[in-house]
Amino acid sequence: MSDAILSARELHKSYDLGRRKVEVLHGVSLEIASGDFLSLQGASGAGKSTLVRSILGLVRLASGQARVFGNDPYRTPRRVRQIVGVVPEDECTIPGLSGVEMVRYAARLSGLPSTEALRRSHEVLDWCDAGQERYRPVETLSVGTRQKVSFAAAIVHDPDMIILDEPTNGLDPIERQAMLGRLTTLAKDHGKTIFVSTHVLPDVEAICDRVIVLAGGRVRLTG
Repeated sequence: MSDAILSARELHKSYDLGRRKVEVLHGVSLEIASGDFLSLQGASGAGKSTLVRSILGLVRLASGQARVFGNDPYRTPRRVRQIVGVVPEDECTIPGLSGVEMVRYAARLSGLPSTEALRRSHEVLDWCDAGQERYRPVETLSVGTRQKVSFAAAIVHDPDMIILDEPTNGLDPIERQAMLGRLTTLAKDHGKTIFVSTHVLPDVEAICDRVIVLAGGRVRLTG
């Protein structure tokens, strides 16, 4: 598609596990257009997280090419991370920092000046309904509140595209609906491109416009 802002071409990635090599991505190709609200779906072990990390330049590919807003994530990783917000599947908070300090740190890493970083941190934490919990050390927070902090850290620099890897993992039903509602608002009201990697079918049905199904490291279905 001509307006693709993210493209992947024939991505191959293998991991050496002792005496054997396991190929996780088998020539994966995909495109995402500006304004897409897209789900990457597949069972655990399908290669979803590896694909996301490959797109962000966090793992070295055996072969293939990825472009994010025209940028090569391996050659210009800082530029990619300035225009993309990421909520990874794994815990990404820093023990010893409060919630607001964590979000402010992410804002500073994205290039925001100190005062603006703090202002934006409180603004997005208010929007995420973090309340007074934002002042507690992140390691003492509940799973749901840590997820709010991680989400706030991903959007504090107002990125054009947001990538979320299993964003509702560990959330109770109320927090899960709130997270899906925030994503919908960002997509529909603010024109953000949203790329959600998940294996949770109800989440996909609730919010996404398009789906790519990954199985065994290959794209099996898109539409």
